[in-house]
Amino acid sequence: MEVAVLIDQRIEINKEWFEQLSTGASRESVVRNLEEKYRIHSNKKVIECPCCSQPVTLVLRGETPHFRHRDPCPSAENYERYITRIKKSEDNITHRAGRAILRTYLEGQLKPQSIIVQDGYMCRSSLKIVPDFILTFPDGSIWAIDYITGSREDEAYNNYIQKRTETYRAAGFKPFFFIDFSWLATVPERKVVSFYKAEQQMKIQTETDVQWTAFMSEFIDVFGKAFVLREYFGIQQHVFERDAFQSPDVYSLAYVDPGAGNAYIQRFIPVHHNKFGYHVHRSLISLERATSLDHLNHGFTWWDNEETEIMQQRLQILSSHYEREVAIAAEKEELKWQQQELNIEVVQQNHLVNDKFSKHTTVAKNPEILASDIELMNYLFSDNIRNLFHIDMSLSEALHILTTLRANKNLLSRIQMERIRSLAREVMGPIKYPNSIDSDLRRVLIDIAML
Repeated sequence: MEVAVLIDQRIEINKEWFEQLSTGASRESVVRNLEEKYRIHSNKKVIECPCCSQPVTLVLRGETPHFRHRDPCPSAENYERYITRIKKSEDNITHRAGRAILRTYLEGQLKPQSIIVQDGYMCRSSLKIVPDFILTFPDGSIWAIDYITGSREDEAYNNYIQKRTETYRAAGFKPFFFIDFSWLATVPERKVVSFYKAEQQMKIQTETDVQWTAFMSEFIDVFGKAFVLREYFGIQQHVFERDAFQSPDVYSLAYVDPGAGNAYIQRFIPVHHNKFGYHVHRSLISLERATSLDHLNHGFTWWDNEETEIMQQRLQILSSHYEREVAIAAEKEELKWQQQELNIEVVQQNHLVNDKFSKHTTVAKNPEILASDIELMNYLFSDNIRNLFHIDMSLSEALHILTTLRANKNLLSRIQMERIRSLAREVMGPIKYPNSIDSDLRRVLIDIAML
């Protein structure tokens, strides 16, 4: 164990070890200082276990300073299990340093409320899985607190975290996990966070998460799934289509940076087999606040005071984007109707031209039909365009078509222009066996075919 008692003095040997090392002292000097301070009392058997009150021996060998029991004790068994777990599952150096800082914050916030903060292995009963800390409330309720540092993706670790949570609850403990901030991972350019499988085993749903759930449900009901995915989470085409908001329940995870004294409360909607989550909101709060109890003592204060205001701001932004999108859609619809009316007018004009041409067999017999560019353009748009190009067409007709096309080419589509070029080449005939037409007419037709 890492805690013992000397008369009325609590000795936290691991904390003292870490504090001296953090000042730059060498390992040898730290050992020497602790030996001088506590060894004589250990030898006199006056340093005792706070759990069983039996004498314990100071051990400073290796990398984990501790007190060893001389006689069997539940805390001794718990400590062995605890140390085995830490070596196997956590980043030992990061965990040891962060755990010492986290304990200081927990004690500072909870002791004034008569809540006892203990190392998990100090539990007076034998535990199958030992948490970092146990918080004992005046009403007898117990919380299990763990600081998670060892990042592992394998299924065994996922199952272990699940078993760990279930074991705590079976023992009557309420579990809370503080995850090292190095786990926090946001997908670039998307409001999406990625998770280890074990990570979502540690999620909880606070009162604030319930408020966000209601708010996100309102977003989806008002604006629709596709709009919320695009405007809120930045996803143009959803890759998890089946999972999109099947249940827009919001959960949270607490990530901590003990050295900086900060905590990040990540709110998200689980998606795609718990590998990802829609990033709803992230609060940056002090570790002091993150280790403080909420007003009902149901959990920690894992929220910031501005979140309700942030919800309203998000609603205003989304409403503005939605109104703009509706206005653009209405404008496009209006342009569509205007274009349709214009097309109807063009068709009506074409029908008039077609009716006029239907009374004549060829254009050559009725040169007045080509008297204006407007009439010619309407005819070029019509289904009777083939009547303009024939082997008996005159040079003046061809010149009129060429001049009109050059002035109004941008009004015709690529397909229409290709048809006109093809008809011009058809009048000229194949290169090897050309049709017998006037050379001047051929030159004009070549110019038309090259437009």
